[in-house]
Amino acid sequence: MSNNSSNPWRIFVSSTKEDLVPYREAVEAALTGMEHIPLGMEYFVSSPDSPIDVCLSTVRRSQLYIVIVGMRYGSIEEGSGKSFTELEYDEAVKNKIPVLAFVIDEEQCAVLPKFVDVGEKAEKLKQFKTKLNSSYLVSRFTSVDNLKQLVEKSVRQTIDKITADKAEKKAAQSKEITLADYVEGAKLFRRFALLPKRYNGREVVLRIRMDGQFGTWKMRDEFFTAFGFDPGDTLFGNDASVIGINMEDLDERARTIDFFAGGENADWILNNEITTGTIFEGKFRFAYEQVEEIVSRSYGNTAANIAALILIEGKTVIGKEAGTRKAKSIRSDLFDLLSDN
Repeated sequence: MSNNSSNPWRIFVSSTKEDLVPYREAVEAALTGMEHIPLGMEYFVSSPDSPIDVCLSTVRRSQLYIVIVGMRYGSIEEGSGKSFTELEYDEAVKNKIPVLAFVIDEEQCAVLPKFVDVGEKAEKLKQFKTKLNSSYLVSRFTSVDNLKQLVEKSVRQTIDKITADKAEKKAAQSKEITLADYVEGAKLFRRFALLPKRYNGREVVLRIRMDGQFGTWKMRDEFFTAFGFDPGDTLFGNDASVIGINMEDLDERARTIDFFAGGENADWILNNEITTGTIFEGKFRFAYEQVEEIVSRSYGNTAANIAALILIEGKTVIGKEAGTRKAKSIRSDLFDLLSDN
C-alpha cells in the first residue's frame, strides 16, 4: 500500500457540486491513489431517508473530513437555514472527526460568473469561510492540480500524526501499568471467583497464563451468544490461571477460568501466537452469564451460570512457561456442558 496506515481510511469529501466537479474528481483520485476510501454525494444510493440524514450519517461513519469551498454557498436545508456543506462540517466537528479545510484563492483561481453567489447566499458563504478560518489552518488552492497536491500532502501528514499519536498514547498507557495494577486485578479476580454475580461487569488489568487449549466452532452457539459474541468469529480459551496472588485457598474450579476474545482482540491473540503455556497481560472484563440449552452427557439439556473473562485489550506477551499445568479431569463436567455431544 502506498499510504502509511495499515488500513484504508474512510474520508468524507464535502463541497458544493456543480461548480466544483473537476476539483472533487481530483480529490477523489488523490484519495484512491493513496488507497483510502472517499465518501460523498457521488456514492449515495436510493434511500427512504432524507438527503440530509444520509449525508450526516455518512459523515459520522468517516474517519477524516475534507471540506472544499469555492464561490458558492450551496443548497440550503430549510429547517436550519444552513447549506448542506456547512451542516456536514458542523456534524464532523460535533463528532470530533478531524477536519481538513481547503478554500479557493479568489485572487488566483479563475471562476465562471455563474458559479459566484451574490446577495444573501454570498453573505452566508462569507460567514462560513470566517468560521473555517477561525477554527483551522486553512489551505488555499489556486487550481485543480494545486488542490490535488495540497490534499495528498495534508492527508498523509494528518494520518501519520493521528497514527503516531495513538501509538504514543497506547505506549504511555502500557508503561503506566505497574505490578501493583496486576496484583490489584488478581485480588479482584479472587473476589469474582467467589462472588461472580456481585463483581460481574468489573474491568481489571490481569496477568494470566493460558493452561488449556482453544475451544472451536464445534462448541454450541449458545455458549458464545450468551456472552455477546458471534459463533465462528470468536476465540475461546480454556483454563486461564490468574497470576499475582496466592489462590491456594480456592478450589481447582475457581482458580482457573476461561476467556473470550473477539474482533481486534482475537487478532491480537493470534498475531502474538498465544497458546498453551503463554503468559500475557491485558485488560479484561468479568462476565457471569446464564447459558441456555447447553448439553451435558450427565444432565441432558439444561442451563448453567458460567463465569468467564472477556479480553478488552491485549497489552504485553511475557513469554511461555515450560511444563505448564495440563487441563485437569476435574474440568470434564464443564466440557460436557459446552460440547455438542
